[in-house]
Amino acid sequence: MTEKSRYEERIRHVESHVFSEFNAEMNERAVKKILTGADGLSRSIRTLERRANAMAVYECFVNRNVKSAKDWFFTLSNLQLKRLSLIDPGERHTAFTSFDGSSSAFSGDTRTQIEMGAILSSLYQGQSVEPNLQFITEQEALIFQGISQGPASRNLIEVSEIQKNDLLSLDVELFVKLKSGTDDEIRAILLAICDESENRFRLESGFTEGLMNTPATYYMKLVHMAGRDLSLEHPMLPMELVKNENDQGRVFKFPELEDVIISEL
Repeated sequence: MTEKSRYEERIRHVESHVFSEFNAEMNERAVKKILTGADGLSRSIRTLERRANAMAVYECFVNRNVKSAKDWFFTLSNLQLKRLSLIDPGERHTAFTSFDGSSSAFSGDTRTQIEMGAILSSLYQGQSVEPNLQFITEQEALIFQGISQGPASRNLIEVSEIQKNDLLSLDVELFVKLKSGTDDEIRAILLAICDESENRFRLESGFTEGLMNTPATYYMKLVHMAGRDLSLEHPMLPMELVKNENDQGRVFKFPELEDVIISEL
């Protein structure tokens, strides 16, 4: 299968989900359950998260409407925050990963980013996790929480040793270079992460797989949030999601749920 045919196949996968009547009915039932306070609130929210994720990818890669894509990422991040508010903090790591924070980053919305930073800062507190994953999550949290105070790269902590054989060793090195490295060193690491995409499908949503490298795109966005204005050309790294133009004034795409999901956060 050629790269073009693989890309077209992934686009068809996203479109089939977006236009599925079955999924539309599921989404309608989820909205009604949330409005009526029926049992299974978290499950209903998760259904709409999947819809928001699919629509964000559809708008970005099919319609090429970046503003709408960011609105859907904004919607997704608010749904995530609401669902996480229903989970005991000590159990959130079982229902969320540091890479799920990418939705808030791509949305460009300061409020949700700060709230996501608070979630990430305590996500693995008291848990036994891989040191590299712990370090990466701490760095992400610092960048999210620092955006209201200007470039957050000054907040990044040092790391004494990188576990070289770990899948996330490049990720750790990226944050090390973000604190003390050059722009070219950061670009080189992001390119290396993109080239590892076959090994990173487990970090994709099912909709982004084959269309973008979520970790690399997420990290490039964090690099910008930390005060480094870098650009990089790679077919798996859509820079339009990274750029900060017109990032405020996001629209929540389930307006009938806005009071329930956002106002009660």
